[in-house]
Amino acid sequence: MGIIPTADISAFIGCSDAEQRQAAAKALTDAVRVHGCAAITGHGIHEDALQDAFAMMRRLFDLPVPEKMKAPHPDSAIPHRGYLAKTVEKSGKLGIVHSKSESEKAFLDNALDWKETYDIGHEDNDTQKNRWLPDEVFPGFRPYMVQLFERLSAVSLAILEALILGMNLSTEDKNVLRQMHTPVEHQMRLAHYLPMSPEHRKDPNKIRLAPHKDFASYTLLFQESESGLEFQNRETGEYMAATPTEGVLYLNIGDIFEWYSNGFYPSAMHRVAIPPVKADQDTIPERFSIPFFTNVGLDELIYPMPSRVQADGTANYQSIKYSELAERLFSSVLGKA
Repeated sequence: MGIIPTADISAFIGCSDAEQRQAAAKALTDAVRVHGCAAITGHGIHEDALQDAFAMMRRLFDLPVPEKMKAPHPDSAIPHRGYLAKTVEKSGKLGIVHSKSESEKAFLDNALDWKETYDIGHEDNDTQKNRWLPDEVFPGFRPYMVQLFERLSAVSLAILEALILGMNLSTEDKNVLRQMHTPVEHQMRLAHYLPMSPEHRKDPNKIRLAPHKDFASYTLLFQESESGLEFQNRETGEYMAATPTEGVLYLNIGDIFEWYSNGFYPSAMHRVAIPPVKADQDTIPERFSIPFFTNVGLDELIYPMPSRVQADGTANYQSIKYSELAERLFSSVLGKA
């Protein structure tokens, strides 16, 4: 199956030594270029903070559905904010793009995501405004999540610096990528994969998350104790388990950064698989995770960086406006296309 490469980014967290940062950037670059993903250590988010976040998520998703629906995700691609109930999102629609057979396409076309989510962005994003639960429904939820968003944004920008440094870009191209990837455009998702009883497992259409590639620049993935996240080995096509490990977050490159890097960084195929039932239980436990998507603005143009094109000898991707791509993909995953 293979092993997900590991990289330590501590040199980009509170360190300014140029040699250490260059070495760390090379290690991250070497790791990510293998399968488009890496296990990241030295990111500076302590385990206690993550456990507090997961405890807050449990309180959120334990609320009755009518209460959670007081901050509903709109029935549209934008804004991508608020609560989505179970089976509304259909990640199989994205998986169809990468399907190898007609039978697989037919299965994914009917697949239902057995999960619920809550999407949060930057408070200053005027294009995609947050949808918050009323304070009387969940006191303290908004300020807590705003603070968590800020902490994860800082980690994301540290990783951006490492990825940029590893690409051997011109100074101009480096600055362009920095200007595009501001925290205002980032997105944090709170994901709750529901328990699966024997009755639930009788429905073959129930999945957790179909194989797909992200349409962000890259994603940071924080997990609680239950496993399921898997990345595809680009050489064998098999999937590698991203086992929840204290002190480790998982990074995967998305389609947007593959385009910006002209293919230097490959977008990672990944999924959340349904784990086997353990010997001492008949129900597969619930799972909590926090994907943090590093995005660009909807009006940005996605195109290969000129200095990468010069180094590679050709442009491997055409230009496209991010809003066009987002509309197409969000509409697909919400079953509108």
